[in-house]
Amino acid sequence: MIIKVALSIAIFGIIGMYLFTNLTQNAISIAEATNFVGQKVTVKGTVDSYYTSKDGHVFFSLSDMSGSIKAVVFRNSNIESAYNLKDGQKIILTGKVEEYKDAFEIIASKIDF
Repeated sequence: MIIKVALSIAIFGIIGMYLFTNLTQNAISIAEATNFVGQKVTVKGTVDSYYTSKDGHVFFSLSDMSGSIKAVVFRNSNIESAYNLKDGQKIILTGKVEEYKDAFEIIASKIDF
């Protein structure tokens, strides 16, 4: 009986730790994001210059108090919420920082509000 209780508590603890770390993922500033080329980051900011290409890719700038960065959501990324973004909207963007044509950009993998 004690083993079942201990095992239940351990499983509950592991699930709790997983949920806690995913829900409290720390966002960094956009200026800091440029130090993480090739890595996944999470940033918070305001959407600007939003547009969708004829191929269905979404492009916009994301700004915070530290600066701005271009963001790309490729149509095959399955981030449906990207098609409902509006200029001025505040979002939390997770994606991989890349350098393209001498500028930094984030290739989106997740968008939260």
